[in-house]
Order: sequence, then structure tokens, then C-alpha cells
Amino acid sequence: MKRRSAGHSLNGNNRFADDQIKKNSYLYSRIYLLNDQMMLRFLRFLTPFIVVFLISACVTQTKYDTSRNLAYLYNPSLTSLHPRYHVYHESDQTSILSVKIYPVELLFNQANEAGVYQARLEIFFRLYELSGIRTLADSGHYSYPIDMQNVRREFISNIPLKAGKGKKYNLEIITNDVLRSKAVQAFMPVDKSSDYNFQNFQIYRHNTESKIFNPILDSNQVVQIRYSRDNVDSLYLSYYRTDSIVPYPPSLLIPSRSSVQEPDTSWVLPYNDNFPIKLTEEGIYHYTVDRDIKEGCTLFYFGEHFPSVKTAGQLIDPLEYLLSDAEMVRLKREPNPKLAVDNFWISISENIDKARELIRIYYNRVFYANYFFVSYKEGWKTDRGMIYIIYGSPDILYKNDEEERWIYGLERDEDKIVFTFRKVDNPYTQNDFVLRRSEDLNSRWGEAIASWKRGMVFSYNQ
Repeated sequence: MKRRSAGHSLNGNNRFADDQIKKNSYLYSRIYLLNDQMMLRFLRFLTPFIVVFLISACVTQTKYDTSRNLAYLYNPSLTSLHPRYHVYHESDQTSILSVKIYPVELLFNQANEAGVYQARLEIFFRLYELSGIRTLADSGHYSYPIDMQNVRREFISNIPLKAGKGKKYNLEIITNDVLRSKAVQAFMPVDKSSDYNFQNFQIYRHNTESKIFNPILDSNQVVQIRYSRDNVDSLYLSYYRTDSIVPYPPSLLIPSRSSVQEPDTSWVLPYNDNFPIKLTEEGIYHYTVDRDIKEGCTLFYFGEHFPSVKTAGQLIDPLEYLLSDAEMVRLKREPNPKLAVDNFWISISENIDKARELIRIYYNRVFYANYFFVSYKEGWKTDRGMIYIIYGSPDILYKNDEEERWIYGLERDEDKIVFTFRKVDNPYTQNDFVLRRSEDLNSRWGEAIASWKRGMVFSYNQ
């Protein structure tokens, strides 16, 4: 049955998740903290001579680059920078990379000719075309002096990319605080194979020119959607309730469902650049320019506190990985859910202090799973989220354009734990990965769960 949602429109200050991240000392959000020596090597690597060499180089995309351990992508650590990135297809031959930086996170000093407080920001990028072979299509280096007297809440750089229509790319970005000698690294897809996918859309705060980089909104935000192509007078909206299904343990050969099903509600909206949209019900809001086209712009609303875990329900639900169905039912029937959660952690620990530490570790992992792995549902409900919560961040991570391979332990260890996640084509998200399950998978899942239920964080080496 198709029904019209009661309250749907768009605005917002897209600050909640970013502000939560800044307050949390464990954030690492797909970023890499480079020390001075590593940064020096990287800067030398991007000299014009090397760039010319790279343009002529070809690398196969179907194998892992085992010389690059990318475990830092999901390894929480202190960092001074938290950039946001967005790619928008401006024309058939040009796309725009937007990088948002919070100047308050940069180091300012007066060591410059003008003697004013100034920061210096550098952005490096490399764009690789994916077409059987992986070749360098474009690269660049941008430098920005930022005067404190002119600083605003956020600084946005718009960088043109030479990306041709009909092709797919992988973009590597390095953002460097020069005075602090610290940088962060990120990777993202650039997909120009279609005129209808999410990179043909931009999201703005309503009645402003302030771009929103994160499609995960809260109910207070009012935004507007802009589409890059002409001759569009309507948007087709499909609404899906949030998915309540969590993945099966990796020891079971039951594949995870990797996409949403039929929409709960569909309707047509008049399109113009100033049409206000506000999300009032938790779920997925998918906008397309044609009723028969699946690709489009997707907005998510997972609750007021997301990605944080604050309410009793948010505390109980992720315990599904540790408890049986019967135990979960009993826990949810308790008259005081928050007290029931506390009592659970105390019951498996030797004392209250140890319980507090277990709670901190477990729900920090839930938080980061939500931050790293949101796809068509909350990050903690995904295959990668499940593994991240129970095992922690991997010791070794290999990644290509199709898969991620997580290794716990040393690669030479015969009994190392290895998980492989396959990227799934999904019109709602570019972040959908499912676990490759097989009879050969040595997950030590039962051992990991038993360790947690004894009040001990599972470790590969225990």
C-alpha cells in the first residue's frame, strides 16, 4: 500500500555527527596520521617527475596491493583534522571535488612575511581510472594560506577533476596541515558511468549556499536537493523503514541480505532548487529523476543521536551479537532497560570499574561502526560492523576497488583470522560490503563471544 508521509521536507546544520566526532578522542574516520618522515617521503613522491612517471604506469585492479597495509583507515587514533569530501559531476568531462576543513583544527602562527596569524593547508589528489587496468587519469596539488582574521566556521575548497563521461574512477586525497606537519588520507569512488547516480546531486541547507557533505541527517535539518542535469521538473521519492535485521555470525554459511526491498512509501515531488525537505521518520529517503531509474540521491535519518549510542534501546540492540534470542527477549522485557544493561555488564565482570571499561570499549566500537560502515542501514548492523565490534579494528587491511581483506594477527601466522568483504552494487550507497562466507573461514567466533561473556575483550593473541 502506498501512503504519503506526514512530514517530509529538507534543512539543516549538518554538524551533529562532526561535533560528536570532535568530542571523541578515539576518532580516526578513514584518515591516516602521518609522521614528519612519512610526510617528507610523500611530498617527494608527488614531484612533477614522479607524477609524469605515474601517468604512464598501469596497475591491475583485481589484486590486492600487499605492500600497503591500510589498517589505519579504521583504526581509532587522535588526529587534528577531520575533513569532509564530496564529488559532484559538473559536466561530461569535469567533476568537482569539494573538501571541507574546520579552521579551528588548523595550527596558526605568525611565522610569515605579513606577521599575521596564518595557517597553511595543502591538498593532494590522485584520480585513477578503473577500466581493466588501473591508470592515473589526473593528479594535483593545491596550497591555501588561511588568515585567522578572515577565518569562518568552515573552509571549503573546490577542486576540478578531469573525469570523462562513462568511466569509473578511484580518488585518493591527502589533506595536510603544513604548520603542524600532520595529514589525513581518504579514498572515494568517482562514478561517471551514469547521469543519474548520487554524484550528479548536491545537498544544500535550505535557502543558503552552504553545502552538506554528509547525507545522514537529523530531524531538525531542512535541506534542498540540486540535480546537475537540465529538463527535470519532478523528483520521485521512495521511503524505506530502517532495516532491523543484523547479520548472522560469520561461522554460519548464510549470506547477508545486501539491499533494501520494496519501498514502504512512494510519491512524486515537484522539483526546483529551493524545494525544502525535512526528514521526520527514521529511515531511508531515496530520490530519483525517473520512476524507472534506481540510481539517485539518498538521505538517511537514523535517529537524533546517531552515530552515538545514548538511549536504552541503542544500548540493548547491539548486544544481539553476544546474547541468544531468549536472552535478548528477557533483556528487552526488563522494566528498567538502562539498569538491565548495566547489570548485564556488571554480571560478566569482576567489578564495576571493569564493567565500565567493557562498556566504553564495546560502545565505542558501535559508535565507530556507525561512523565507518553505514550503508542502507546503521553501520553496527552490517557485516563489517559486526566484525569490527567483536574483533576490533584489523591488524592488516588490504583493499582494492572490489573487496576489503581484514587480517587479525600476523600475515605469516597459520592460524590468523581473515575476513574478506565484497563490495555490492547498491543504488542507495557506495558503502555496501558483504562478508564472503565459506567452510574454510576460521573466524573463532565462538571463542570471541565466550571471551566477551567472561568479561574479557577478545584478542587474537589470547
